[in-house]
Amino acid sequence: MVPERTRAFVVSLVLSLLLLGIIALPYLGWDEHAADLSPVYLSCTFIRGECRAEQDGMTWHLSLSPSHFPALERLSLSVQVPAQFRVQQLYFEGANMEMGRHFIQELKQRTANRYAGKGMIPVCSVDSEMAWQLVAVVEHDSGLLKVIWPLGPSVHEEK
Repeated sequence: MVPERTRAFVVSLVLSLLLLGIIALPYLGWDEHAADLSPVYLSCTFIRGECRAEQDGMTWHLSLSPSHFPALERLSLSVQVPAQFRVQQLYFEGANMEMGRHFIQELKQRTANRYAGKGMIPVCSVDSEMAWQLVAVVEHDSGLLKVIWPLGPSVHEEK
């Protein structure tokens, strides 16, 4: 038989770890909305920091400044989504490697379907050609959608 004191210790340890895990989920990048969403990849080519993509008859627009997409520098961006969508989250993430989510700060709705904010991407110490993408979690009448703009590698100049 297991002593009552040992059993109480094990039960309290398991409950404590479970509670700690639940509390830590938001800080580990888990998002109950974006986790299960099927992504929609937009295909567009950046020309002078601008990208306009057509998907199922809808136009999606992204503008980045500076246009050469530097790492470790503040980036200003603007996204325009079709009228029936509302942006819930906007962040950079690695396209070919897990690099975490780098959320757009100061995200503001400028017009009914245009959003602007500032962000920054880190330098990848493993891959100098690290590819990035911008992810928008958007809401529409049918629920949430995860829209991805592939950005390619950032520019990193060693000083």
